[in-house]
Amino acid sequence: MPPADAQQVYSQIPNSRSINLQGESGYYSFPCTQSVNVAFTFGGQQYSVASDQFNAGAVDSTGQYCLGALLSLHTRSAP
Repeated sequence: MPPADAQQVYSQIPNSRSINLQGESGYYSFPCTQSVNVAFTFGGQQYSVASDQFNAGAVDSTGQYCLGALLSLHTRSAP
């Protein structure tokens, strides 16, 4: 997902934050106890993402923050 769109989604999730994993950006975490309701609309049809499918697991040994399943991808235009 484009960075601006990912930022907009995660700005709606309380206490979420941008993180780096293994030196790579584009990841976001949020409190593991937070229930997340996300939906996308394509061609007028709404598709919901279940909270347990949005949570990609803990990002550290404390288990306080979990990885969000939506990632921000930086793309480059072809020369």
